[in-house]
Amino acid sequence: MAQKGSLRRKAVGFGALGLVALGIWLGQYFPGFGLGKGLGFGTGSENTGTSQTQSTPERPSSGNPSAAVTSLETPAVPPGLPPARLRVIIDGDRYILAKSESGAEGEALDPTEIAQRTKSTTGDDQGIRIRIERTKRATAGARQSLLEALDAAGITRDSRHESTEFLDPAR
Repeated sequence: MAQKGSLRRKAVGFGALGLVALGIWLGQYFPGFGLGKGLGFGTGSENTGTSQTQSTPERPSSGNPSAAVTSLETPAVPPGLPPARLRVIIDGDRYILAKSESGAEGEALDPTEIAQRTKSTTGDDQGIRIRIERTKRATAGARQSLLEALDAAGITRDSRHESTEFLDPAR
């Protein structure tokens, strides 16, 4: 009888040890869970009051009292300065550097030219320097070539945003 209890304790001990090992192994793949004491990869701002995107209405001193002027409007990029972010559309095996955020018109470039232009961007408020979008005709090889060119140019994965949805045919 004592032998049987000893075997049961060993089995429970090995089972517990296996669960701890499984938890450590899974912790490598899911690092976000815990008590809130982590590395914190985000970039904070020193201004903890109001955000930069928040607009505050101001009353004009004269004229129509119901008119409001909003401050902190989105500033236009002055000519000669690099853009904050590029928008690239992969269509088939072509790469189109879009001229605007809403349209698909732009110039066709190769991956190395796109990577070089991405290096000259400043990044938006989230640090994104390039936004990659695809049509349904986009090939996996074209996507891979662009990502390899960005890696070779030193553009980190954190400074790219790749859309998971396809662009509609009308774009």
